[in-house]
Amino acid sequence: MLKAVPRDEKEAIPGINSFNADRVLVDLADAMLRVEGLKRAYTRKSEEAEKTKALQQQIDQLKNQVDQLQASLDDANKKLEEQTEPLQRLSKAETENGRLAKENERLRKEAAAANEKFKVIDVLHPGCANVIKV
Repeated sequence: MLKAVPRDEKEAIPGINSFNADRVLVDLADAMLRVEGLKRAYTRKSEEAEKTKALQQQIDQLKNQVDQLQASLDDANKKLEEQTEPLQRLSKAETENGRLAKENERLRKEAAAANEKFKVIDVLHPGCANVIKV
């Protein structure tokens, strides 16, 4: 780095009025080496930034795919619920049908038992059956 020297201090520094080209070239070479080193670091960081951007784009695409899949899953779950309701109604209807079949069987047995009673009454008392029917 260069530093300005005040006029009153110039006489105190030996060789201030002479030009040292070797020293300037050495400082210039050092500066160029430093610039080259910084260029490499900058290039490396730029490559890392590009890779990071590419990864970020991939992450965004994957997030979009996940969102689409989630929406599809929600739609499928909704359709499944819509299909489950008729199945539940069918199951209830089958249960009710079984209960009614048992009730029907019980009533048939009662009707058969009552019919047997009428036959017995008709055999024992032939005229009573006509009175009971009316």
